[in-house]
Amino acid sequence: MKVSDFGRLIGKKAENFRDTEIGGFSIDSRTLKKGDMFIAIKTDKNDGHRYLEDAKKKGAVAFLVSSRRKTVGLKGFENVFYVSDTLIALQKAAKKHAETMINGSVAITGSAGKTTTKELICRTFRSYFNTRCTPGNFNNTLGLPLSILNEINQKIDYFVAELGMSFRGEIKKLVDILNPEIRVWLNVYSAHIGNFNSLEEVREAKSEILLNADEKTIIVFNCDDILVKTSVDRFVGIKYSFGYSDSADLKIKRCVTGLDSSSVEFEYQGMTLKLHTGLVGRFNCYNIAAAILTSLIAGIPKEKILNAMNEFKAIRNRGRFVLKEPLLLYDDCYNSNPDALRRVLSHFSRVEYEGRKVAIVGDMLELDNFSEELHSQIGKQLEESDFDVVITWGNESEMIHRQLKTKEKYHFNTNIDIANSINDILQKGDLVIVKASRGMKGEVIVNSILEFWREK
Repeated sequence: MKVSDFGRLIGKKAENFRDTEIGGFSIDSRTLKKGDMFIAIKTDKNDGHRYLEDAKKKGAVAFLVSSRRKTVGLKGFENVFYVSDTLIALQKAAKKHAETMINGSVAITGSAGKTTTKELICRTFRSYFNTRCTPGNFNNTLGLPLSILNEINQKIDYFVAELGMSFRGEIKKLVDILNPEIRVWLNVYSAHIGNFNSLEEVREAKSEILLNADEKTIIVFNCDDILVKTSVDRFVGIKYSFGYSDSADLKIKRCVTGLDSSSVEFEYQGMTLKLHTGLVGRFNCYNIAAAILTSLIAGIPKEKILNAMNEFKAIRNRGRFVLKEPLLLYDDCYNSNPDALRRVLSHFSRVEYEGRKVAIVGDMLELDNFSEELHSQIGKQLEESDFDVVITWGNESEMIHRQLKTKEKYHFNTNIDIANSINDILQKGDLVIVKASRGMKGEVIVNSILEFWREK
């Protein structure tokens, strides 16, 4: 994309214009590459306008800047676009770019499983279509437009996006930017409930995935989740469901999940699909079902889907074993909420294992007034579970620690404290699970365990 092309997307002309190719779009001067466009975003925590000089020194070729800076002027800067709101301008550019360059799109939302499902769908779609996807967790009103502009430099068949949500109205904005042809709704859990007054309000915020639809828009939904199912009843487009229910379009017939793998069987329109996967837990059978059904609807052949699924490996920090000798380490520390944590703990509590089971659990954030009760519930579950050792860290997870009466237990203030002590607690042959909210940075603990035990 050239500077002039970006100007057409937002309907503006650049000052000190010199047409040149834009290599990428960045909001962070620290990671900006030479040839990128720098977008100055103001947030509650920081203001990108402070780093305009840094971006220029690093080789930015264009700048998206608040018109309030126009009175100050940017001496020596080329290709400066002045706009009233840089975030809105970024979103406008992404929307226009998507309308021109994307033939079809898939958007996934839910309280848990979004990234795994997105990656599964990406793998199957890429086996058959020219497909691009949102990278990592670029799933909000800033990440999605950046992904569209950075990932798409030619016309493509499909764009697959994950839609995150912290507040009401967020998914509505994302749907407006992408206008997805296929929408996937996985579940409604208590993630981010601290920003709402009830689970019903979370459901209403998630139901924004249904907005701006017409009779040709497709929704792929979990019919076993009553909050999802009742919301979809009012959807105007085409409905496809997945789940264990006999009414599901794609029925989960069998889900046998063990310590480090699962065997799954599905039925769809008289066709049977079987696969063996490294994803574990009943919850992942739903994610796989959603991805398979979406792929079938898009017209991908059964064989292509199964081959792609069988080759799939979970993403780092998103629920996979990163070490199997001399102990087993399950890294699921990217994020956490009460329902997702319950399911992970329940799965590993049930599986047979000869060694000790160790749960390392950090705070679940964004629970606000619900936090004490929800952390206490996790503590009670762990007390009744098959885990032998429970290690917690953070202010909120102290409520988990307090509920433990019969377990070997430890509580630390920070992830650094655990990282410094964890390898004195662990033993050869342990099964270790690490899970916490993103802000707790559980990867510090995971890395400490890896560095120590890989050498054993």
